[in-house]
Amino acid sequence: MHVWIVGGAGLIGSHLAQRLRRHHEVLVSDSFRALRSMAPGPCRDLAERACDARLAGVDVLEIDVRDTTAMRRAAHAFQPEVVVWLAALLASESRQAPAEAQEVQVDAFARYLSEGRGGARRVVLASSSYAYGHFTVSPTPETAPLSPVDVYGRTKTQAEGLLAEAASVDGFEHVAVRPSAVLGPGDPRARFGCVAIENALHEGLVRVAEPDFVSDFTYVSDAAHGFAAAAEHADPPDVFNLAYGEARTNEDLGRTIAAHTGARLELLPSTWRSTGYVPSRGALDVTRAQRLGCAPRLGLDAAVTAFLRDRRQLLESGTAEARSGRREATWIARD
Repeated sequence: MHVWIVGGAGLIGSHLAQRLRRHHEVLVSDSFRALRSMAPGPCRDLAERACDARLAGVDVLEIDVRDTTAMRRAAHAFQPEVVVWLAALLASESRQAPAEAQEVQVDAFARYLSEGRGGARRVVLASSSYAYGHFTVSPTPETAPLSPVDVYGRTKTQAEGLLAEAASVDGFEHVAVRPSAVLGPGDPRARFGCVAIENALHEGLVRVAEPDFVSDFTYVSDAAHGFAAAAEHADPPDVFNLAYGEARTNEDLGRTIAAHTGARLELLPSTWRSTGYVPSRGALDVTRAQRLGCAPRLGLDAAVTAFLRDRRQLLESGTAEARSGRREATWIARD
């Protein structure tokens, strides 16, 4: 099966590519802007190493999803059967650059759908639990109303609507996956979990912003398993939540990291409730993911244990020169 992972150099996408390449032909496209814009330091070093290692042996194209001509050429050359659309800004980035968020998460996706999806028979969209807005029940099922309160949630909801509408007209298979708070080593975005662990290991201090903010944390290998199921399963649901199914605070994560690393914990003031655009959240109902056989298995403590183990393995994997060679060998150009 030919699987095209759009936005596949990020945390979830690179794990998914590594997983799918065992049985399928995989193409990853990405703008690589997130990785290149990272500040120098341990998080960037780890992200570069992770990208090299996970995309080894995978065909990779540098494409911005807003480049319609390049996207069209890639689709024509690769002829995907399944497309997994992961291209997106973070929630915080979307709030800072709402026009760009609209272009990447809605407009580019709409153009891709209108141009025939490259002939793909199935499209898997990375939506978000932010589509629910303020959680009114915990755990929140997929049938809960979608009432996003920020630009990130709104663009994800719009993309879901575009996907469902196009599928109803053109008759292709479609899946919207709603993940939550994915964490893992080598993240090319400055998410809390990655930054907190690097600070713990290098500075002996875990700084926790917004300590009372609640998320349903999901380890990246579990998230990749869920997206693989959405791509490969014979009859996946049209939409499903992808999370561990447990509400935990940022303070819980910080304390768990501190316990595993021996670092000191510092709780910073919490301001998210006063913004008006950050949703109050809780646990997700993962019954559909369980039926699909891809419900995440790692709770918070196990996720931090896995994070530290996988981080150590990344740091032990080869020299910088070898990593650069593997990257050159996997990058291709297509006309």
